[in-house]
Amino acid sequence: MIYQTNLLPPIQKKKLKTAKINKLTLQLAVGVVFLLGILSGIVFILNQKLKTDLQTYQKRITLIQQENKEGLLLEKEISEFRTRDRIIKDLEKERIDWYSILSEVINRKMSSIKITNMAVDENQKFSLTGTANSRGEIVQFKDNLEASSYFEDVNFQSSTLTKPEIPQSKADFSLSFNLEKK
Repeated sequence: MIYQTNLLPPIQKKKLKTAKINKLTLQLAVGVVFLLGILSGIVFILNQKLKTDLQTYQKRITLIQQENKEGLLLEKEISEFRTRDRIIKDLEKERIDWYSILSEVINRKMSSIKITNMAVDENQKFSLTGTANSRGEIVQFKDNLEASSYFEDVNFQSSTLTKPEIPQSKADFSLSFNLEKK
């Protein structure tokens, strides 16, 4: 029979676990910010390209109309480019600022709450799991999220004490919420 003994004091184990969670959260946030930066750069480059193309085609129309009256085809192309430009501008307006959303979640939680997982589906419904010192802290966190202008329909999915027999035990929780429709 083999006995396993953990020689780390519980406080140090907790600190290591907290540091690991914080590091992963930071890495996730940095990764999201990096991806958002790349996507913003791509949209900016495409927008500049479309603007340049639009100006070029407008000049071509003017020259062709002066030389001959066959400019109608190019006007149609310009109209299509304008439509695409409007679509891109509309997409830019509807773009989700993930950095602000993640910052809002982090700013709305108390320091004693540890987020262990956060996911979002294609319908922009978030699910979030974590631990807190008490169920009261979970309720406060839920209320804080509801008070945010970013989120709506904040709901408890579950809440359980990790060791109910110990008065100071942590509470695991799961919440779900949607992005506020603007």
